[in-house]
Amino acid sequence: MFILLFSLLSYWSGTPITSLTNPDYREYNSPYNYTYLQIGAGLQQDGENIDLGGSYMLNDKLILTMHYQNQFLQGGDLPNGHNAYDSKFNQSVFSLGSMYRLPINTSLDVILGGGFSYDWYKDRNSSSTTDQIVGLDYDNKSIGINSFTGVRYSLTHKLELGADIGMKYAYHQAYLQASSEINYYFTENIALGSKASYDDHDGHIGFYIRITQ
Repeated sequence: MFILLFSLLSYWSGTPITSLTNPDYREYNSPYNYTYLQIGAGLQQDGENIDLGGSYMLNDKLILTMHYQNQFLQGGDLPNGHNAYDSKFNQSVFSLGSMYRLPINTSLDVILGGGFSYDWYKDRNSSSTTDQIVGLDYDNKSIGINSFTGVRYSLTHKLELGADIGMKYAYHQAYLQASSEINYYFTENIALGSKASYDDHDGHIGFYIRITQ
């Protein structure tokens, strides 16, 4: 997966796009680059994570999204709020979704989004299922569904801002999701980004490299 991702990033980073001095260089004159691939890492309350993701702009309104995250949890206060027995295990999420773009002006978009996810846990030290590790009353995998609304804003042609708020349902419970991000394009199609988010009980901050088409 990593070899394939870096091959794609290398190909995309070699694809020139119009100069950033041109306000229309983004697809469909949008204020935000919606077609990209990214790789990143971050910290949350329970451990560390890695992230792979991307999105693709089908037309001036519809964007497809994909995201994979693997969290290396270290025990303590786990997503269900119970204490683990100092277990070390992975929590992974793979999601597919879409967003609908509502342009407000040349600098601001409102988006409506949603999608499906596959969430699962895996103990790194044994073959225990999740209920053996943390006393959960359900299986260690779940199909999830989420919906959200957000904004995408271009502060300058090099600096993008975004924020989302929504809900997710997985493991027989619904919980709040909120996030904000900032992307700085130090070349025409390579950005350094940072994202802060809150997911149920857990805060997260991460950094990533984003490559646009």
